[in-house]
Amino acid sequence: MKELYISDECFTFNNEKFTISDFYTSEYFTYCNQNSQRFKTDIIVGNEVFNLLTQNYLAIEHFIIKKKIKRVYIQNTTIYYYSIIHDISEKLGILLSVEKKNNFKLKSAPRYIVSKMYIFISFIYLIFRMIILIPYKKKKVNYNSPFSIIRTPAAKSKMSFLEHVDVYYEDWTSVNNIYSTIKRVVRLKLLIKCVFQCSNNLKAYKMFVSETHGPKCSLLLNKHYSKRILHTLIYNQISKISFDLYRGEDFYTGNCLDRFSFIESINAKKNMCKIICIPHGMEYGYKFPKGYACDLHYCTTEYSCNELNKLYGTKKFIYDSYTAEKMLRKSNILFYNKTDWKPKIVFFTEPRDVYVNLEIIQYLLDLDIFKKNQLYIKLHPKDREIHYSKFKNRLNFLDSFEEAIGNNICLSRKSTILVEALYNNSKSIAIIINQKDKATLATFPSLQDGRIFKIFSIQNLRKKLDEIIKQGEC
Repeated sequence: MKELYISDECFTFNNEKFTISDFYTSEYFTYCNQNSQRFKTDIIVGNEVFNLLTQNYLAIEHFIIKKKIKRVYIQNTTIYYYSIIHDISEKLGILLSVEKKNNFKLKSAPRYIVSKMYIFISFIYLIFRMIILIPYKKKKVNYNSPFSIIRTPAAKSKMSFLEHVDVYYEDWTSVNNIYSTIKRVVRLKLLIKCVFQCSNNLKAYKMFVSETHGPKCSLLLNKHYSKRILHTLIYNQISKISFDLYRGEDFYTGNCLDRFSFIESINAKKNMCKIICIPHGMEYGYKFPKGYACDLHYCTTEYSCNELNKLYGTKKFIYDSYTAEKMLRKSNILFYNKTDWKPKIVFFTEPRDVYVNLEIIQYLLDLDIFKKNQLYIKLHPKDREIHYSKFKNRLNFLDSFEEAIGNNICLSRKSTILVEALYNNSKSIAIIINQKDKATLATFPSLQDGRIFKIFSIQNLRKKLDEIIKQGEC
């Protein structure tokens, strides 16, 4: 009988050890695309759950089926992995043995209390932040104009080239804050209304996960969405008011896959508005159960446009070189010629799997080239400098994105940065050191651009850096 042993986050099969990253192979992503429709749903968080939970669920399920495993032993692991393994075992009918079962009991009473606590804290925070601190400011509405609600700094940057568009921001400090256009008393009534909707929405999320994954997995998302549900519901109410005002007009957004994008999609359809997505990141090349929420999606490369239209059987993905350049090129960057080029070597971090960033930085610092050259780091907005404290004074952190992306040698793992660098007179190098990053890289159509160098070993990285610096061109 073939057996799988799990200890902490390590999977052992036939005396070979694996991490979850090792399961993310090209074969797995094929399996993922074939099975994504199992998780299709009407609820707005379907795609988010797919990223938070379903991907790992399918990766483990695929591994168990592929290896024909009949028994799983759990010695010690996290609640997250225990829940996934438990529900997969029930579904596939394999034997499950667990040491110290009491460690994995999720009691309903504490979960209920924690959920209510998060909703209450969110309510108090939003009263203070969304109502008390934001005065009402009447705004003249151009009813015949396209409009936009921008939620993130990345989306703001990518959409800054748009003209003749009424722009609102879901940003507490912005002059055109979407909340300031609504009277305080109305905001308060909407917020109270949303509080009473929280429980039913959380139950719907839980029921969806229970039906598609299993009962244990359904408990995992309770804490995650209890923190976010009230904000999600109030965004629905606020955006609904905007769509009512701009009925029949085009709506520009940077949201394309998350719950906010589907809130916008629902409100747009009710008001006959066309959603045009200017994405703040790269398109994923694997299939999401809910697909993309927009009516028209501008891609970053022609290759990604063709691949996504093929994947989803649609024609809504388009590539326009002018729009792509406007999205990705920084207008305040001076382009240096070959003679004047003195590049920095900049590594752009990713917020997930920070340990991989640390490994790459260590490899880089060990190269001879960095005895003469400084290694610069540009942190992802969700990353923190403290994660890299072990390197102390050996790194130079850049605050300015423009300084980091323009006229440099840009290194990253599998990020939009690699495409943006091409539009800002920089060399672009993808550094891939593990199976998950290698498989994931292949799922981003935009990263298949031939101008992006793909490096799979430190030896090749050394050669490529030497070659670029000797060429003295960018």
